[in-house]
Amino acid sequence: MNPDCKTTYYNEKTRLETDDLKLPIWFKTNADPKYICYCSKVTEIEVINAILDENARSVKDVVNITGAMGYSDCLRNHPTGKCCSTEIKKLLDLYK
Repeated sequence: MNPDCKTTYYNEKTRLETDDLKLPIWFKTNADPKYICYCSKVTEIEVINAILDENARSVKDVVNITGAMGYSDCLRNHPTGKCCSTEIKKLLDLYK
C-alpha cells in the first residue's frame, strides 16, 4: 500500500507494475483518474465534490449523489476485492 512503489501486485511467479495495468490504483501517486468506486467509475474528486458542494454527510448521501456502488461487483472490480465504502468513509471523515 505504498503510494510511491511501482509494484502493484505480486506473488512467487508474477509481478505487475503500475504501467502494466489498464486502470490506475487509487492510492498510487499520480493515479489518473483516481477511482474510489471501480464498479461505477466514481472518482475521488466526485466524492469530495459531493461532500463539499452537495453537503453529503454519510456514505448513503455520497452514493445517492454520485451513483457509487450502483453496480457492485467489488470482488472483481476493486483492486483490493473489497467494497469502496471504507474509502468513501475516509473521505467523509477528512472533508466534512
